[in-house]
Amino acid sequence: MSVVLVTTLAALLINGVALVILELQAYRQSQLAAVRIQADILARASAAAVAFNDRKEALESLRLLRENPQVIGAAIYLPSGELFAAYSRDNEIVPRSWASRENAGLTFAGDRIRGFVRVVEGGVPIGAVYLDVHYDLYGRLVQFSGILVVVLLGALLLALFLSAGLQRMITRPIQDIAEAARHVIERHDYSVRVPKRSDDETALLADAFNQMLAEIDRRSREVDAQMHERQQAEEALRLADRRKDEFLATLAHELRNPLAPVRNAVELLRMRKSADPETARVHEVIARQVTQMARLLDDLLDVSRITRNRLELRRQPVTLASVVESAVETSRPLLDAAGHHLEVVLQNPVYVDGDPTRLSQIFANLLNNAAKYTPRGGSIQLLTERTGDEVVVSVKDNGIGFAPENRARLFEMFAQANPALDRSQTGLGIGLSLVKALVELHGGSVDARSKGHGYGSEFIVRLPVMAPDSSLAATHAGDPGAPDEGKKMRLLVVDDLKDAADSLAALLEMLGHEVHVAYDGERGVAAARRLKPDVVFLDLGMPKVNGYEACRMIRNEFGNDIFLVALTGWGQDEDRKRSAAAGFDRHLVKPVEPEAVVTMLAALPEARAEGVESRRRG
Repeated sequence: MSVVLVTTLAALLINGVALVILELQAYRQSQLAAVRIQADILARASAAAVAFNDRKEALESLRLLRENPQVIGAAIYLPSGELFAAYSRDNEIVPRSWASRENAGLTFAGDRIRGFVRVVEGGVPIGAVYLDVHYDLYGRLVQFSGILVVVLLGALLLALFLSAGLQRMITRPIQDIAEAARHVIERHDYSVRVPKRSDDETALLADAFNQMLAEIDRRSREVDAQMHERQQAEEALRLADRRKDEFLATLAHELRNPLAPVRNAVELLRMRKSADPETARVHEVIARQVTQMARLLDDLLDVSRITRNRLELRRQPVTLASVVESAVETSRPLLDAAGHHLEVVLQNPVYVDGDPTRLSQIFANLLNNAAKYTPRGGSIQLLTERTGDEVVVSVKDNGIGFAPENRARLFEMFAQANPALDRSQTGLGIGLSLVKALVELHGGSVDARSKGHGYGSEFIVRLPVMAPDSSLAATHAGDPGAPDEGKKMRLLVVDDLKDAADSLAALLEMLGHEVHVAYDGERGVAAARRLKPDVVFLDLGMPKVNGYEACRMIRNEFGNDIFLVALTGWGQDEDRKRSAAAGFDRHLVKPVEPEAVVTMLAALPEARAEGVESRRRG
């Protein structure tokens, strides 16, 4: 209602001001026209007096103006411009002469209208008359404004009356609905209802809104009940899955104990070198099956670790050739036993940042899978190709293949190419699932292709590569036990997470550097001023002063003398651009690999120049 009244009042005021302005302009023009008429009448009345030089008649014409109290002064002039007759009220001064060259006409001068009008006889100017008339513009303004105020008040009272009636009929029911909707949104309470205030269309709207709330309330209760049941089912599934993982881990661990003496016994029998060929063949069978069981148990343990997020990769720069060589060596007994021909094609040395054992396990599992599902005497190929920033490793065979519609199931846990009673090869169906998990842990991807049953299979692994020079640098610099004393630097670590700061500081100290720690941005800036370190590692999310602000303060005070490194869990392109704009030289994403820090510090001059150029471009 207040909005309606304010809007109405504003409209009335605007209209009132416009009317006042128009009225004042009209009043000025009407007054000017009245004075002009009066001057013309005086000029005509005094024409004969001027023509015959009859001063008495001229004075009589001027005396008639005394009846008009607004006339302040008047005068009649001869053709020569000499004053012929004059009249003034309250000793007002009139011009003593008039120059015929002056432009005749009436003008406004404050609250007066003044001017000369020529006296014409027979088309010939024979003199002029002068008028000085007062017009009351302020009085007119006060009078009209008073009338306007009365009209505005009346209109406002009428609007107030109409607004109150409309509010009772329309606005109030809509406000009731709005309040009910706000209550539902804020409290999620669908039991609220809108009161019915009339029997018109707004009442129908309120009834419809109430019915909608009732239906939503009913469905919300049903959804809540279903969600509760689903949460209980999901919790039961999670519990069953956790128990399954624990069982697999326990089973694999317990079965390894009896395998150790069995393997040792087989090795002792082999060392005795029995002369009986049948006995030697039996020894090979037992040894091969024990190795197979050990591999299956290792896969079970790895799957259990991955599903529980407990598998840790020991990353280091490694050549792909060494990984493939280890995988082939692992799979060689199975390949030879099946009489397969293996062809390995490697390109120039390719470096990968990964866990050598796990990478070898990936390709060994793929080779074993190809050996198991390829008929005896088959052909298997392992090919590598460098494509941009990644390396593609392909394992092809001419085995049984698989139907294209089964492609998505190949990497599922316990999936098998054939039903258990129809297959002759051993396996738990976890090898490919383990391959997929390990490849993804290394930041890569794996896929499979086949034209169908009997057309063989191809498994394609993609892994990110690293430059040879950076990998070798990381390999040599990654030994914390042999720090380079010639490159000792003063470092400052600023992080509000104490464990993170202390652990990074301890690593840097093992590398032979002088390290200081601060646990918030404010203390970090103070420490930088006091210590003037070579490098400052700044966490971005900190209390008091965050990393961006601390970076700007240090950069403004020390310029490019200090190398500033951002430590953060944010690693998108936008985050890197923001840190560069704040003044950071380098952006590292948590958790930071020690090799990356070592490599950066070893190449600090080049990194400092790159950081300056990056900020200049940003």
